[in-house]
Amino acid sequence: MSLLYLLQIRFKLLFKNSVDTLSIQVRTLTTLLPILIMTIVGTSQNDKTSFVLVSFLLTLFIGNNVIMCSIYAMEEKRMGRGSYYQVMGISPNRIILGNMIPWIMISFFSNILAFSISSYFFHISVLSSKLFEMILIILILTIQSYCIGFVVAYFAVKRNNIKTTFYMFSIIQFFSGYIYPVDYIPIPLRYLVYTNPFFYGIDGFRQLLHLDYFLNISFQSKMGLIFLMTVLLLVGVKVISAMSWQWDNA
Repeated sequence: MSLLYLLQIRFKLLFKNSVDTLSIQVRTLTTLLPILIMTIVGTSQNDKTSFVLVSFLLTLFIGNNVIMCSIYAMEEKRMGRGSYYQVMGISPNRIILGNMIPWIMISFFSNILAFSISSYFFHISVLSSKLFEMILIILILTIQSYCIGFVVAYFAVKRNNIKTTFYMFSIIQFFSGYIYPVDYIPIPLRYLVYTNPFFYGIDGFRQLLHLDYFLNISFQSKMGLIFLMTVLLLVGVKVISAMSWQWDNA
């Protein structure tokens, strides 16, 4: 069973259950939308508004990717397909990746649409001459979100509890600099921020857009840290995928 076959199955399921697919996006968006609107309305400065919008949508995109890894992994376990794949010698990485690629594509375009509508509605102008670097960072953040989601999914499957995902992701999100400003985090706890792969990606993205960013180093140095974190995460995915996953409900 190839990765392409798994992709085709997930695409068909997403389009067949399009209402459920859209409802996940809408529910997530409406959860934080009031905060976004109040923050944007409360400031007349274009750069501050752009900062909030970019942070919000990146959090939405990355957060959904991390959580959906566990949701799809738990779905495979609940339906008994995980054990079936294991007998066939299909790795957990291929199982979850086959489910996630279609979701990531749909989620990405829905966030682009949300960004375009918000930019028009709030009269936001976001310009940058470094389009290639921006695309590269988004691609790396996408890979990172999958890697972290995959690792978290292992513990969700092992404990047979999806709540594990939300607990672990809440900690990751809190120390990412996405929503909660790093300046307000006590200095001893900032080491948790510096070890968070997401922090460097979002900080670099804000730097490219000439928005407020925390880490005052060159963009090239920041990209080096981003690549280093990504390589470590890919190694982690390889290790976790080789471990014994508890696909049965025993």
